[in-house]
Amino acid sequence: MSTPTPMPSGSTPVPIPTDQKGVIAARDAQAAAKAQAGTQWYDPNNPPIYLGRESPTAPLMGRRPEALAGESDKAAAAARRGVGAPKTQNYEDVVNQFYTWDDATKQKFRAQLALTGVDVQRMNDAQLQKAWSGYVAQSGAYWQNGNGKGLTPWDVMSMDAMNREKQGPVKTTSTSTALDISTREDSAYIAQQAARSLLGRDPTQQEISKLLGTLNQYERNNPRVTTSTSTQQPGGDTESSSTTQGGVSAEARNMLAQQQLKQGPEYGAYQAATTYFNDLMQVLGRGY
Repeated sequence: MSTPTPMPSGSTPVPIPTDQKGVIAARDAQAAAKAQAGTQWYDPNNPPIYLGRESPTAPLMGRRPEALAGESDKAAAAARRGVGAPKTQNYEDVVNQFYTWDDATKQKFRAQLALTGVDVQRMNDAQLQKAWSGYVAQSGAYWQNGNGKGLTPWDVMSMDAMNREKQGPVKTTSTSTALDISTREDSAYIAQQAARSLLGRDPTQQEISKLLGTLNQYERNNPRVTTSTSTQQPGGDTESSSTTQGGVSAEARNMLAQQQLKQGPEYGAYQAATTYFNDLMQVLGRGY
C-alpha cells in the first residue's frame, strides 16, 4: 500500500518517558508538532481507514484541543463547505469489527460479497473475515492518510460488484471422463445369454475370457464424457446444466458377444440343425 511519509518533514520522534510529567510534556510536544504540520500522525503498518464523514453540525464538545489543533487545511475547507470532517479508525480496529458484528450485519456482508462473484456458500467465518480484511486494506490504500480517495471498505466492495455487473454473466465449462469396465462376472453372464441363444449351450471358460478382453478394450475406447456448464449471473444466481455422451450400453455388449460366437464353426452347424431345419420342415409341410 502506498502511504505518505509517516513522520512530518523536519520532525523527530519524541522519546516516550516513564514519569508522569514527562508523559504530559511528550503529549504536548506531539500535539504541537501535529498542529504545525497540519496532518495526522500514523503508523504505516496500521494506517487510518476512511469510514465516512461526520455531520457538518457535529458538536466540538469532547474533542481534545490537540486534536482540533491538528486538523488539516483540507478538513477546515470541508467544514466551510458544509461537509463534515472525515471519520477514521486504524486498520487493526476496523479489521476486528468483523467479530463484533451482529448476525444481520454478517448476512449483509455475505450478500454483498456474493455480488462481487465470490462463492460464499462454502466460506466459513475465518474466510469471511479474511475477505473483509482485504477490503479494509484496499480502503486504506485509497485513503492514503487523507491524500487520496475517501472510500470505505463497503464502498470498495460495491465498486467491485458494479464492475462485475458491467462484465455480464460468467460462464464456466468443465469436462469429465469415466470408464465403465466389465468384470469377469459381467462377461460370464453376457456370454451365457448369447451362447444359449446361438449355440444351445453354456459358454466355456475360454469363451468367457475372450469376451471379457473384447469388452474391456471396447469400453476403454468408448468412455462416457460429461460436459458441465455453469453460468453465474451478476446477481449471484447460478444456472447449471450437463450432457453425457459416449459410453457402452448393455445392447452393445450383447452384440459384441454374439459377433464373437458367430465367428466359430459351431454357430453354422447349430443353426443348420435347428433354425434352418425347422424352416425346411415348415416348407415341406406346406407341400411346396
